Amino acid sequence: MQKLSIITVNFNNDLGLKKTIQSVLGQTYPNIEYIVIDGGSMDGSKDIIKTYENKLAFSISEPDGGIYYGMNKGILHATGDYILFLNSGDYLDSNTSVSKIMKNSSNEDLIVYRQKFIDASTHHISLSPRLHENEVNVEFFLTSVFPHQATLIKRTLFDKVGLYRTDLRIVSDWAFWTDAVVRHHASFVMYNYSFSIMEKGGTSSDIEKCQKEMMIVANELLKDNFLSWTNIFHVASLGRRYQYTQRNLISRIKMMAQMNIMESILKET
Repeated sequence: MQKLSIITVNFNNDLGLKKTIQSVLGQTYPNIEYIVIDGGSMDGSKDIIKTYENKLAFSISEPDGGIYYGMNKGILHATGDYILFLNSGDYLDSNTSVSKIMKNSSNEDLIVYRQKFIDASTHHISLSPRLHENEVNVEFFLTSVFPHQATLIKRTLFDKVGLYRTDLRIVSDWAFWTDAVVRHHASFVMYNYSFSIMEKGGTSSDIEKCQKEMMIVANELLKDNFLSWTNIFHVASLGRRYQYTQRNLISRIKMMAQMNIMESILKET
């Protein structure tokens, strides 16, 4: 039976932390190593960690440089075959979630599932796009990313690729996927169902900041010949085609709606 290390990184999110901890500790799968890394929170997070510390494989609360410092700290204490990052506020959708995903015995470097998103204000739940193995290449990573709350990472992959970059504040997980798959040819498999839920929002939803950091990685890939301008132009062309199709569709819908309104008016007269 493979061991799964689940790592939760938290900073000043005591309510979210409690929800995440309870979600993990309620799992029926017997071989989970649970690690909680807190960045020196000033709210009630430390008290919550203390409440559950006898059920945690490792926990610590101390100031650090941000989320990726915390994730790296967790990796260094993880001994599982695979690692799953489930940060504070994220949670598993049932107490059998881990049992279900660990049934898919695999030796791939990355095991990728789909992920649910919940809107905190409306409670509307949406699902991440379905991904296909044959679509994943360097161009894929120019517009997409693996969901880290729904991706199992083989522990030994970090020995090969390295830890998360701390010079990137927002997109270091995306940079890790790109580096692992494009540079190091990490193996992966994808499954068409979800098991984890995360709240929408957060720093990574700031598109402008994300793009600035992604440009750093893209320039490195260009310099090292893992990415070409042909790739970039192809992705940009596909994006423009999509925008044109979308605008054309909206125009047609509006025109049809106006025609229906006019038809109704004529019938009334």
